Amino acid sequence: MDSEFTGIRAAFLGGITATLTLTALMYMAPLAGFPSIDMASSIGGFLDRPATLFTTRWWMGFAVFFVGGAVLSPLLFSCLAQILYGKPWQRGVEWGILLWLFGAVCVMVHLGLAFHPPFTTHPRMSTLSSFLGNVVYGVVLAMGVARHGLKRPSWSTSGVRG
Repeated sequence: MDSEFTGIRAAFLGGITATLTLTALMYMAPLAGFPSIDMASSIGGFLDRPATLFTTRWWMGFAVFFVGGAVLSPLLFSCLAQILYGKPWQRGVEWGILLWLFGAVCVMVHLGLAFHPPFTTHPRMSTLSSFLGNVVYGVVLAMGVARHGLKRPSWSTSGVRG
């Protein structure tokens, strides 16, 4: 099998696994004392108000969330994995922190999503759960990618890439 295809396949499988894990954790968060965060509802209703569960807007929000988590993020991770440090799980932690900094801090504040519940009613717990969710996503993604076959490129010691 072509190594390029193996890397893309590994990225998608790792991304699907990580996205499903994150989705399960988001809906189980209230059982652990964290505020409920429904990204599908937030994304589906970002122009007005959170989308109601299982409406068309909610499904559209879920589709955007799933494509971002299962396709876009894994492809970016597979391209940037060579500059992240450490073992696969450590690169996953780094990736989760980068996603949190970009997604939870920059994008949510820019779109105004950080100014709606649960972020206004539980700011510390929402920040912590968002951070932990992104780190768990990153670790599951990196471990899934490593398990399914994407390896770091090996470069020669002479400084010439080959």
